[in-house]
Amino acid sequence: MSIIALTDARLWLAEHDVTGDANEVGLDWQAETKDRTTFGSNGKRAKTGGIETVTASLKIFADFEAAGSDAALAALNGQNDKPCSFGSAAAAGSVAYITKALHSKRQPIVGKIGDTPLTDAMLEGSSNEGLIRGRIMAAKATVSAGGSTTGIQLGAVSSTQRVYVLLHVFDITGGGTLTCTLVSDDNSAFTSPTSRTAMTGATTAGAEWASTAGAITDDWWRINWGLTAGTATFAAVVGIQ
Repeated sequence: MSIIALTDARLWLAEHDVTGDANEVGLDWQAETKDRTTFGSNGKRAKTGGIETVTASLKIFADFEAAGSDAALAALNGQNDKPCSFGSAAAAGSVAYITKALHSKRQPIVGKIGDTPLTDAMLEGSSNEGLIRGRIMAAKATVSAGGSTTGIQLGAVSSTQRVYVLLHVFDITGGGTLTCTLVSDDNSAFTSPTSRTAMTGATTAGAEWASTAGAITDDWWRINWGLTAGTATFAAVVGIQ
């Protein structure tokens, strides 16, 4: 058993990193409970799962500077299908959950005189992919040249599954284009890598969600990236479901 304290969680909302402003997160997955009791149920109540819902609630200190948390959350108000990542820690390999969400509720200021102002925000899953458990493939970093992440053994993708990749681009300077590709192989040395998902070349901050259908027998995965000029700050999460 390995239980951790949430001291370094990552909260990435599209192109916005609110990690440094947040001190509480609640991620909730639910399935409706539907009755399927029949005369053949031997006098016992039988249930089945119905429609699934995903919600996330955040408490974020209100930073009113031009590039602060208030401006970031205001830009997301009412926006649908915004890719979001909730990581258990900062390092590559850490468990992270991803979803596409509607930013459905925000209280810009919560507090009383003398308090540090807080923002209460709520996000609701807004696509049929639901909530996907994955791992941080590329920890948030600023790069000035191409490269690749260390491979992670996420596992194979069955014929009924897909591999999902969520790319967060927080900043690009110097007029460059960032290109990222998810690749797989059957060994940790990546002696015969296969490109699985090529992300759109990014020239500004943003986020991109993509997926590829199985079956894929390779079980090792990594991100390769190229950068034509300047610097880029980005992170990526990959999951199989």
